[in-house]
Amino acid sequence: MHFSAWKKSNFGGSDWGLVTGTTSGIGKEYAEALAKLGCNLICVSNESGPLEVQKSELESKHGIRVRTLELDLRDIEETKAVAASLANEPIKVLINNAGFGLKGPLQTHPVQDYIDVINVNAVAPVVFTRALLPGMQKSGSGFVIHVASINAVVPIPNNQVYTATKAFCFSYAAAVARENKNSGIRFQLVLPSTTRTPFHDRQGAHPGRGAMLPETVVEASLRDVNQHFCIPHRGDRFLASIFPFLPRVFAIDLAGYILKKRLGV
Repeated sequence: MHFSAWKKSNFGGSDWGLVTGTTSGIGKEYAEALAKLGCNLICVSNESGPLEVQKSELESKHGIRVRTLELDLRDIEETKAVAASLANEPIKVLINNAGFGLKGPLQTHPVQDYIDVINVNAVAPVVFTRALLPGMQKSGSGFVIHVASINAVVPIPNNQVYTATKAFCFSYAAAVARENKNSGIRFQLVLPSTTRTPFHDRQGAHPGRGAMLPETVVEASLRDVNQHFCIPHRGDRFLASIFPFLPRVFAIDLAGYILKKRLGV
């Protein structure tokens, strides 16, 4: 079932969708796709200027209502407060998309930077899901998407904390989905391949020609709300199927090699 069909039977005029990390990359494409289908949106980002521009553009282009929340997900206390304030809102779609990573050996970056990665990639999705899930359970309807990474399937050297947070997301999101298998709520875990976004620019990486476009990831995700795991890249679907059967050390080295080739580093 395409998201547009699900929306028609589950989404009222007073309902909202919430997307984190909406001002660039995959999050921006999710916001655009949902707005195009008539969803009112709560856009969450730590970039105040781009947030206001996005609000104006989405409202004028698609005739929807947009609320902006400037929030730094590294600040967990603030994230908890914001999520709690939304607990009773009619939010039917939650897309936990925001994330970032750091490249290099573990000693390359200060420990606080790694804690920030963990807070944004792993803790914040739990906080938002915990706050909004009861409302969806009460209504018997909702759609929760966690944007992880194909890197979640195996640890990768020089990308160790990022891949660990995505592995956490993989495990946690899949377990919550099974807990709610009879709730009427759809859950989806998206495992994108290397994608052309500012995410890589900030790390000094330069994805090659084979990198995915953000809109391709979102199209694959929304094409079927019933798919529990969405791996948009065909090659990654093959890799994900064989990694569990490879010797662990070989799988880790192979994943590191593939990532370097994809990022051009």
